[in-house]
Formats: sequence, structure tokens, C-alpha cells
Amino acid sequence: LFSSFRVAPRITLPSRFPLPAILSVAHRGTGIALTGVVCAAGIGLAVQPLQFYLDAIQALQLPSAVFIAGKFTLAFPFTYHTANGIRHLVWDLAKGLSLPDLYKSGYTTIGIAALSAFGLALL
Repeated sequence: LFSSFRVAPRITLPSRFPLPAILSVAHRGTGIALTGVVCAAGIGLAVQPLQFYLDAIQALQLPSAVFIAGKFTLAFPFTYHTANGIRHLVWDLAKGLSLPDLYKSGYTTIGIAALSAFGLALL
């Protein structure tokens, strides 16, 4: 994001953000996105019944690969936010707080979220 350059003596900006910082921002972002989706779905269902939207999607006659990719895109924020929330609950037990453990649990969270989102997309 930033190239390493000096902004003042002995102060430099990092050339990239560490994984824990990226995952923290992503956790907040997915929480906001999920809130927006639930609110929009509620408004949409207040306007038209669910069958209306299902019929509209089926009328598009999308290839199954596009349909699965769309479902993955909708499922991943949910699975990531859930997996990362469990990670935070483990931190509340004062476990896994060392820097190597943060990276290990971060990569594990991403993997679990991706696999579970793919599994949900195949349903």
C-alpha cells in the first residue's frame, strides 16, 4: 500500500500491513456488510415474497458455475465473520496471543472460512 519512505527521522511507513491488521479490518467490514445484506433482504421481503426473487433468478438461466460462484461470494463473508468471531472468543480465554500464533490462527481462519463457504455454495 505504502512504499517504505521516511516521513521524519527514524520513522518509516510499512510497505504492507501485517496479517492481523488486515484480518481485523476484514472482520469489521464483513460485520458491516452482513448487517447491510440482512437489512436489504428484510426490506426486499417486505416488498415482494421470496418466490418472486427465486423465480427472477431462475429466469436468468445462469450456468451452474456462475451460480456457485455467486453463492460462494454471498457465503464467504458469513463464514469468515463466524470463524474469526470464534478466534476472538479463544483470545478472550487468553490463548493464542503470541505473534506466531496470531499468524497461524489467521491463516487457519481464512482456510476454514473458504472451505465452509465453498461447501455452502455447493448446497
